[in-house]
Amino acid sequence: MWRVTWSGPDRGNPRRPWKLLCAAALTLTLLPAQAAGQDVGDVPITTGDPEADDIIILIEQMVEDASVAKSRLRSDHLDLEVLLEQIGDDPAGITRWVAEETRWLPYRGALRGASGVLMDRTGNSLDRALLLAELLALTGADVRLAGAQLPPELASAMAESSLAMTGGPTVVEPDFGDADEVAAYRSSVESAAAVLADAVGLLDRAPDPASAEVPTGSASDHWWVQASVDGSWVDLDPQLVSMGVGLPAPERTFTPDELPDDLRHTATIRVVIERAVDDELVEEAPLQHTVLLGRDDPLVELDLSFDVAVSPEDTERAAATRDVGEAAELSAYWRPRLERADEVVRGEWFSAAGILEGPSASAAADALSRGVSALGGLGAAADDGGAADSRLTAVWIEYETDGPDLEPRVERRELIDVLDGARTNGRSVDPSPSDDEARGPLGLAFLGETSILVQAASTHPDAFTAAFLDSVISMRSSLIAQVFLKVGVDDERIAPSLASGGIRPFDLLAMTSARDRWSPTAHAFLASPNVWTRRFFYAQGPDGPQPGAAIDVAINDVAIAPTAAGDMRLIRLEQGILDTFIEHVLAPTDDGYNTWERFDQRTAEGTEWMALLPGSTVPDELRTALPAADVSRVQAAIDDGDAVVVAVDARSYLGKPFADWWRIGADGKALGVGYRGWGQELKEEADVTQQISLRSLQPLLDADRSLMWRRIITEQRRMLVDHFAKLPFADTQPMIKALEAVRFFLF
Repeated sequence: MWRVTWSGPDRGNPRRPWKLLCAAALTLTLLPAQAAGQDVGDVPITTGDPEADDIIILIEQMVEDASVAKSRLRSDHLDLEVLLEQIGDDPAGITRWVAEETRWLPYRGALRGASGVLMDRTGNSLDRALLLAELLALTGADVRLAGAQLPPELASAMAESSLAMTGGPTVVEPDFGDADEVAAYRSSVESAAAVLADAVGLLDRAPDPASAEVPTGSASDHWWVQASVDGSWVDLDPQLVSMGVGLPAPERTFTPDELPDDLRHTATIRVVIERAVDDELVEEAPLQHTVLLGRDDPLVELDLSFDVAVSPEDTERAAATRDVGEAAELSAYWRPRLERADEVVRGEWFSAAGILEGPSASAAADALSRGVSALGGLGAAADDGGAADSRLTAVWIEYETDGPDLEPRVERRELIDVLDGARTNGRSVDPSPSDDEARGPLGLAFLGETSILVQAASTHPDAFTAAFLDSVISMRSSLIAQVFLKVGVDDERIAPSLASGGIRPFDLLAMTSARDRWSPTAHAFLASPNVWTRRFFYAQGPDGPQPGAAIDVAINDVAIAPTAAGDMRLIRLEQGILDTFIEHVLAPTDDGYNTWERFDQRTAEGTEWMALLPGSTVPDELRTALPAADVSRVQAAIDDGDAVVVAVDARSYLGKPFADWWRIGADGKALGVGYRGWGQELKEEADVTQQISLRSLQPLLDADRSLMWRRIITEQRRMLVDHFAKLPFADTQPMIKALEAVRFFLF
């Protein structure tokens, strides 16, 4: 056991302009984006108020500017056709471009796909072959993929040649901050890594010799493209051909559209519920959805929320409620729903008893509660007949990533856990609190919403810019409707437009982009999917339900190329610290709710940190000082073979105490952990509006355009305007000025 005391380097505050970049976006709800130019229903284009009409003209011009900017973006990092216009349609020239302008990386399976390699210019032989095949197909060529296992000697020679030729993998460097800022960021991360590595003895053991070896295994799994020419298949390979080596006979062929699932990386999202029955804990998964990577977008955006229903006897009372706490107490049935673009995946209904309901009960509940909000009209569900001997005790979101030759990586994030630390801290399992005690906190857990970004490639800044422009375009209807309401035009056709439009998770995109720009090494790369999330939630505070928001890095695995100088464990540790640091810089708080903030700032005030090594037991000192749930999490990490560095005293967020700690693997993988075991940045309560899913407000807005909901939606749009004003793109300045004028008029 080690005592750790550290004061971060005195850097002044170079990060201030960037600390604000993504702060307001934490209060936004991800909705499906509507098409550019969508009409505001049948609302007239004039309000009768000259000043308001001028603002509407300004909004229309802003949206037009955004649409023009989007059409002019034409990025060769996002659009295959744009790239093809630049390099021509000669097959040899296209193959040469892939060979010279993209870099080989050592991993197996389809991860980035054609779009991912196009965006970050890196990939293994399969992903690069997918890009080459897509480009050739756009020229009209008939193509297929071919693969074979290379002999060890040839695979080793190819890997050494590829890494030597490229100098190792490179990363995209988006424009976030100036050189001095980035240097300060890297210095902070490196200083913290040195302290944490020393505390847990990370470098005391000799490194694994295999970590420095050329990755022959991934190189042996080789893929290339074959094009049909005059009835014969002609080989096109951006790697072996450049070495002057002949290709082996293909052992497997298929078209890009036939890419087998066993070759693809995956990211699975589950909702896992737990119920207590006779002192036993039983888990089930009412929702599971797997994202197959390697063929579509390498940045997959999803949105997880819950449909809510009440017991039949509470229907009348629920229909009239406008109170968050009452809505939580009345809710008794929940169904997870996951949205991806136009696709909606609905899970199974489950009850406060923790029981999955049958099809008939789900159908009845669906008919009565479709699309409703937890406020302003809860639906009724069929009675499941009661389950007095069973009670819902916990709900988690589970993220699992997997791929060829990889061990599955699984991370859970708590939504609600009424047993707290009972599972591993010697406390008895008591599944029988009263309904009044349990239903309210349970219901609050399902009024929130989680935006999920699955990342399979480095985020190019053009992707971030596109998300910004999409959001400007999609908010047209809502802003115009608010102008009408501002001048007192209360038309029933206006209300539906308030909740129209969509806001993409460009705060998460900004973080993934900054991660590459600020990385302390150019040799870190994605060899498996990463998962970033943003969560809006309610918690039971001292004065009733209170809203909160958090950025949570769920899975942040990176690989390090063998060409990297230095110990790979320390490089991984720096990358993991950087991920927590990015949350702090792009979504800061004044009270240091982020683990990095506390480690960086509070140690100077004497906050003590304790290092716990694998095989140890959480000491009594921490068991007394920290919440039982956090003691459980820390002990579980230690039992899994990881080291932990934890602050010796707890602090509180929304009335709930929590511990700050770093989890550090033997290979250097690390992440800062905090509230509810999330690797996150928390936002102050005062910064968060009522975050009920706007999509579910549509029936409420149709039926009752209450002042409360106008205020909520208006506040969300105001914060969006505030956020846009801080984006660092010169070509968006006219739009930003227009948004400022709109904000001044409306707010």
